[in-house]
Amino acid sequence: MHRTKLTMITKWTVCAAMILSVSRITAADEDETAFGMHTNGVMVSNGRRWTHLDKQSKIMLLVGVADGGALLARATTETSTDCGAESERVLDRLSISGFHFSEIAKQIDAFYADSANLRVPVVEGYRFALRKLKGATPAELEALVAQLRKSYNTQ
Repeated sequence: MHRTKLTMITKWTVCAAMILSVSRITAADEDETAFGMHTNGVMVSNGRRWTHLDKQSKIMLLVGVADGGALLARATTETSTDCGAESERVLDRLSISGFHFSEIAKQIDAFYADSANLRVPVVEGYRFALRKLKGATPAELEALVAQLRKSYNTQ
């Protein structure tokens, strides 16, 4: 009985800590949330979250995104031989050689410097930065930003 009560207290303490940490970030920007729904219904961090991270946290988040892409590509090729080539193409689109994650983070910082982009998910900011670093034209980038704002600022 005592152990069960201790477990319940621990669970409630962890839950309260999580709520407080999220509410601290939420309250930081005029009651706007640092999370949003991605178009596929998955809850993701957006620019409000990104702007509260320190440099090392931003780099680690980007490493996680890249590792997640690699993990997905590997899992896809293990389950279907037909998806191997497509997985490689997707992985190529989600990575860039010759750049450090700190440089990609700077590009994402610049993206979120415009407050109209703050509701855009970080993964979209990452994709924007990669396109920019890979040499997309200003017109292509403007079209992408307009599409992202339309998708995420109307939710």
